[in-house]
Amino acid sequence: MKLQIFKTISTTLLIAVLLFFANKLILHCTCFHQNFEQYSSSLESIYSVFFGFSVLILTTLIIVNSINKDIVGMTFLLITTVKAGISLFIFSEIISSSNKNSVEKMNFFIVFIIFLAIETLITIRLLNKKQ
Repeated sequence: MKLQIFKTISTTLLIAVLLFFANKLILHCTCFHQNFEQYSSSLESIYSVFFGFSVLILTTLIIVNSINKDIVGMTFLLITTVKAGISLFIFSEIISSSNKNSVEKMNFFIVFIIFLAIETLITIRLLNKKQ
């Protein structure tokens, strides 16, 4: 089980790092790189918070899968809902800002969706494994 947790977290870390640098490259290649000073949360903090959530969620799901495979799906839904609420609370300044800088909002939601997709794909892999 520890090997599976390590493998899952290292895969998630690799994907997150690659996507972070791709995101940073896209922002620097476009005209949005001048607005970095105006952002309320840095790109690094958004990625690190969502990576932390992913590690917590995936570790919990692997442990739940080893105990009772029947409740993995419901656990995923519950934890993801809690993650969304906490994320909206932590980054409420980004979401509630009426600033014309919609790039920061768009970036937040794209990162949220990327990590949600990673967690969903790994959960699907967990559920499709034969016991």
